Amino acid sequence: MHYILNGLLIIKYFMYNSQTINRMRRVLIFTVFMIFSSVFLFSQNVVRDVVHLKNGSVIKGIITEQVPGQSLTIETVDGSVFVLSIEDVSKITKETEATKAVKVGKSPAEGKNRFSYYSLNLGVATDFEEVGLGLNLVELNLATQSGLGGTLKWGANSYVVDEITLGIGYLLVGPSYSHLMSKPNIIGTYRALVGYSVPSLTYDGETVSGDGSFALDIGASFRFAAHKRWNLLLTPDILLIDGEFFLNVGVGFAFSW
Repeated sequence: MHYILNGLLIIKYFMYNSQTINRMRRVLIFTVFMIFSSVFLFSQNVVRDVVHLKNGSVIKGIITEQVPGQSLTIETVDGSVFVLSIEDVSKITKETEATKAVKVGKSPAEGKNRFSYYSLNLGVATDFEEVGLGLNLVELNLATQSGLGGTLKWGANSYVVDEITLGIGYLLVGPSYSHLMSKPNIIGTYRALVGYSVPSLTYDGETVSGDGSFALDIGASFRFAAHKRWNLLLTPDILLIDGEFFLNVGVGFAFSW
């Protein structure tokens, strides 16, 4: 509980520091513009696999697994999964269908990949000397059905050393790529983020912040049961903040669409 309170204290300070919030506002405007633009540009066409069977049937969807010379698995728009013998398949083609511009926050009707998500996660953070709390209040990934998109992350790390709470708040943004990893619907999202971080020190109820600095995040999110709206989430990340490396491993819940 002590770690959580300290983490929330850092977030509160991060939000209400006037100098920081002015800088964050400019970064956030750029972030929203970049993500909305990328989603609009890459969502104009939907590519589907088309499997033609020897009996004349045609199945359209996404091939999720293929065993050369034996079988293939295809998932249709409505979520149905078919396992077909190669002997029953006459040919496999691709179909590109133009779509209307997709409103951000909605998945195209042609796909059920649910690559976009919002998550809240909590976990362990370490600078390889001290171990503390890592908290992400916002992890928002907006992506197209091709998997291309962008991620916005807002969170903090908190460490307690000799009754002194050391904290680092950060706001990060960057491109991401998502894909379906396996048959049980595990989706991996890989990201490279850059942004701004603010260190702080809290002792005896008083908080002092340091100068802001550049931050870099290379990480991933793995969502389990990702064919559903609500998913379990695992997030390993390596952060580089002011020349120092941090490792964060978090777990949480995600809402996908």
